[in-house]
Amino acid sequence: MYEQALGVRFLHLPANLQIMHSRVTNVTGRVNVEHGKNWIANALVNWLGLPAAAERQPLTVSFVRGKNAETWRRSFAGHPLVSKQTFTDGAVCEQIGPVKLVFELVTDGKTLDLQLQGARLFGIRLPRPLMPKLTAQEWPVGDGVGFSVRVALPGVGQLIRYVGIVRPTNK
Repeated sequence: MYEQALGVRFLHLPANLQIMHSRVTNVTGRVNVEHGKNWIANALVNWLGLPAAAERQPLTVSFVRGKNAETWRRSFAGHPLVSKQTFTDGAVCEQIGPVKLVFELVTDGKTLDLQLQGARLFGIRLPRPLMPKLTAQEWPVGDGVGFSVRVALPGVGQLIRYVGIVRPTNK
């Protein structure tokens, strides 16, 4: 699906990222997870079922791929976080519970950035001032992929940030 979303730009991704987003079905690694520092952020983390804050926790991800969709089954130290990504109207959309995020995939040939273009909550489009501030990036590390994801909300601040490295368990 990422190959379809990026088109010819997919060929400009580092080999690790091409493999991760085309052939790999399972990865494992370690991740550091941080939460925001206020009670609102922590309440939202719990309500959304996001992973607990901890350093170097084990992470596994399995990818179930279809033509225009992928299901990502993440396990942060045994805590599941499942999302479904679809390729629709030239964008990658990710559904996590009641939240739907719309991304443009951008590459400079060294990294892959997911740039947030839109968001919906319970199907209702969020206006730009209410959208989360989300940064997500992937880059090659040895035979694996490094990643960083940060989500902040207007008026709340950081909700969650996680950074880690995963390596394929199959290719």
